[in-house]
Amino acid sequence: MFYGTNRAPTGDVKPAEVYGKARGDLQYGYLDVTIPRIHQEAQLETQPHWVEYTFAADQAAMRAQYVLLDKVVPLAKEEFVRALHQQISDSRLKEVFIFVHGYNNTFEDAARRTAQMAYDLDFDGTPMMYSWPSQGSTTAYAIDEAAVGISGRRMADFLETVVAQSGAQRIHLIAHSMGNRALIEALQTYMAKRAPENRQRIFGQIVFTAPDVDRDYFTDAIQSLTGTAERVTLYASDNDYALRSSQFFHGAPRAGTAGDVIVKLAGLDSIDMSSVPADALGHSYFAANAGAIYDIFRLLWRGDPPAQRCGMSNRKVGGTLTVWLFNADACKGDDMLEAGVMLKRFGELARERVLANIAALTDSSQKQQWQLILTRLDGLLPTLAQPKGGISK
Repeated sequence: MFYGTNRAPTGDVKPAEVYGKARGDLQYGYLDVTIPRIHQEAQLETQPHWVEYTFAADQAAMRAQYVLLDKVVPLAKEEFVRALHQQISDSRLKEVFIFVHGYNNTFEDAARRTAQMAYDLDFDGTPMMYSWPSQGSTTAYAIDEAAVGISGRRMADFLETVVAQSGAQRIHLIAHSMGNRALIEALQTYMAKRAPENRQRIFGQIVFTAPDVDRDYFTDAIQSLTGTAERVTLYASDNDYALRSSQFFHGAPRAGTAGDVIVKLAGLDSIDMSSVPADALGHSYFAANAGAIYDIFRLLWRGDPPAQRCGMSNRKVGGTLTVWLFNADACKGDDMLEAGVMLKRFGELARERVLANIAALTDSSQKQQWQLILTRLDGLLPTLAQPKGGISK
C-alpha cells in the first residue's frame, strides 16, 4: 500500500516505529502488511502486547496469526509518484481508495486497518492511506484535536499529487471518526484551488464513517462539496458510545450520531447503522462487521444507490429528503460478502463456480457454508441486470 503522512520520521528502522507522534512535513512512501491465512472477514487480528516481549513467538508464527505491518519504505515525492503510477498502470483496476484513520491511532494501527479493509473489500485497485499525527492514546484527545486540523492542509497537497499524477481513473475517499475533520479540511483546501467548472466528479465514492465532527460544521462543509464525487455517503449510529462522549465533551451533536439529529441533506446518502454490532464502543462498525463491509464493497464495486443495496429501507424526512435504515440482520454473515466477491469476480459464471466448490467438498460444515453462499448468490444475481448507481436524485 502507498501512504502519505505528516508524522515526523523518528529515525527508527523498525516498521512500527518509522513514524511517531510528532508533527512533520508531508512524507510519502509505501508499506507492506501481511494478512494471515486464518483471517476472518471484518476482523483485525491483533497480537497481544505481551507477544512483543515473548522470544518464543517467531515472525513466521506471528504472520500466521496476526495482521502485521511488515515493511515501511519512505520515498521522495518524485520516486513516490513514479512507483504509484507504475503500480496503477500494472493494475487491472485503475482505481485507488485512500483511508484516513481517526483518533487514538498510531501509524501502525492505520496501516493494519487499511490493509484489512482492502483485503475484505476484495479491492482490485491500489489501496492507500493518509496518516496524521494522532498520539495513539485514549488520554490524548485534545492533542489529537489540535493536530488534525493542520493535517488536513497537508493532506490537501497529498490529494493534489494523487489526483494529478497517479494515473488513477477513480479515487475513493474513506475517513473514520476524527479523521473526517482532516478529510473535510483537505477537500475544502483542494477545491479552493480549482476553478468552479473543474470541481465536478473529481472523486468516485466519498464515505464519512462515524464522523467525530460538529454536526453544524459538517452540514455546511458537505454542502460546499456538492458535485465533487459520484456519491457521498454518511454512516451514523445511535449506539456509538465514543461519539456520545465526544458530544458531552463538546456540548454539541456529532455528525456521526443517528436518530433525530442525523444529518439530512440533498446529495448525501445518510445511512443509520445503529443496528450494526461492533466493538465495545460501537465506533468501528464500518470495518468490524461483515454486513457493513459488504455495503462499502457494493459502493466501491458498483456505486449502487442505497435502494439497490442489501438491508436498506428508507424513511422520508423533511418532504423530499430520505434517511436510510440499515438492517444488519438481513446482511450479516461472511456468506453475503463471499457471495458478493464471487459475483464481482466471475459474473454470471459465479453460480457455476460455487456449485463446483460444493460438489468437490467432503466436509459437511464447509458444504453447508458454501450452500449459504449459493443462497446469497441467487439473491444477488438479479442485480447484474440493474444499472450501476449514479448520484441520487
